[in-house]
Amino acid sequence: MPCGPPQGIAVPAGNGPAGSIWTHHPYRATETAIDAGRYVAVRRRTWLVGATGAAGGILGGCAGLRGGSGPAAQTPVIELSFAPYWVNQAPWNPTAVRLVEQFIAGHFRPSHRANIRVKAAGHTGGQAANQITAAIAGTGFVDVFNDCCVDLPTWMDSGLLLPLEALLRRDNVPTSRWSAGRIGGLTLRGHLLGLPVYDGPEVMVYRQDLLDSFGLQYPDPAWNYLQAEALWRSCARQQGSQRVYGASLDNFYVNADYLMHGFGGSTFNAGHTRCTLDQPACIHAGDWLFGLIDAGVISPTRDSVTGLVTGRDVFSVCGGWNIFAEATQLGSKFKWNILPQPRWAVRRAVMVNSDFYAIDARTRNTEAAWQLLRWVAAEPDFTRFSMRTTLIQPALTSLWSEWEAIAQQAAPTLKGKDLQYYREAAVGGFEVPQSFFLYDGAQAASVLGGWWGKVQARQVGVQTAFKQAASQINALERVGQSNPPPSIQQQIRLFHREQAGLRAMFRA
Repeated sequence: MPCGPPQGIAVPAGNGPAGSIWTHHPYRATETAIDAGRYVAVRRRTWLVGATGAAGGILGGCAGLRGGSGPAAQTPVIELSFAPYWVNQAPWNPTAVRLVEQFIAGHFRPSHRANIRVKAAGHTGGQAANQITAAIAGTGFVDVFNDCCVDLPTWMDSGLLLPLEALLRRDNVPTSRWSAGRIGGLTLRGHLLGLPVYDGPEVMVYRQDLLDSFGLQYPDPAWNYLQAEALWRSCARQQGSQRVYGASLDNFYVNADYLMHGFGGSTFNAGHTRCTLDQPACIHAGDWLFGLIDAGVISPTRDSVTGLVTGRDVFSVCGGWNIFAEATQLGSKFKWNILPQPRWAVRRAVMVNSDFYAIDARTRNTEAAWQLLRWVAAEPDFTRFSMRTTLIQPALTSLWSEWEAIAQQAAPTLKGKDLQYYREAAVGGFEVPQSFFLYDGAQAASVLGGWWGKVQARQVGVQTAFKQAASQINALERVGQSNPPPSIQQQIRLFHREQAGLRAMFRA
């Protein structure tokens, strides 16, 4: 029988890049490859002997194991960096760092692998460029991190998001734990590239005291967009030097896909490789929206809670990321409440955020990082902790009723507010995920922004702008499809060539 490591001692790979077969020690018992597109996650069992007995273990073959007098096997400590989602205006400070690390030490390590130690990192949201640079360099990146929004297409193009579908299947973790909209928004180029941080669909928050002062009735929660338009027109007015808008909706050119869906259209085709804004349904939606912006009924910007506090807006769309501000800035200072967004011309639709947890594909400890990510995102403990500390809404659909109770207990100013409409949007099947075009998504978003700005400035009409935007974006997508971004392996080789060239320059 060949000599090998004792069964049950599992340690990570060595210091090679993810997907390599490097190890710290020549004894390597098993390797199981999970092929998922651009990465190969390799699970290994490697026997590491103590420093004092390393030479004897190698030279003496299996004597140390069979005789029972050899050195005891030691399990090395795996250190992971983890960036928790800690916004909603909750402060990230030494107290927060201590709370996170203590919670992980007390709840993750005992139930998983006690040799994994986790260090809480700072914010990674909006830091894609820095994180990608560090990952290609092979040092300084965060193993398990969070990000969102316009960084998502940048991460997708980098090839540095570790695909998760094979790991989910292996561990029997069904994607039905999350809403279909959230999972759909993170499934790109055939791979699930992240797990939802939280589910924050947009609802409508409104100032009841302003409606009272205008002599207007509160809307029925079953309202539609025509009833909403009539009410918003009644609210819009000039008060002294301030324009009061009936409503503030979302950042249109980035998140307008939900409105297109509501009118029966879509910004993208199913594969996100073609812009479909030139459809009649989308042009109808644009005409309705920009007509109300031109009339001063809808604010030209997304004001969120700020517009409600200042009285600039009577109604405002607010997502789950706004709940802390709702509790603290609106709080008990105003008479306010929450409604569902109105039913649009064809169907109900709301934008939902794209915030995700992911594993950097260059982590040196793929299996340990996956265990941490699975515990953070697919099991309830860390979500419950986050709900209590930051009022964050759950991504796990099973925790919504708990969130409502926790939020109202933690923030008494939320008592009596119709928080159930957040849950209704999350589990109702009408979420439209914030998403992007498959190739060159960041540039495509820039094209959209340019044309929407021209419409808003009344330089061109909706139909012309939407058709021009679709034409330009489709040209970009065709180029991207024929010239896909380099793989992570190609990027790493390029990085090392550039580093070698720099070293040669300095030596010269």
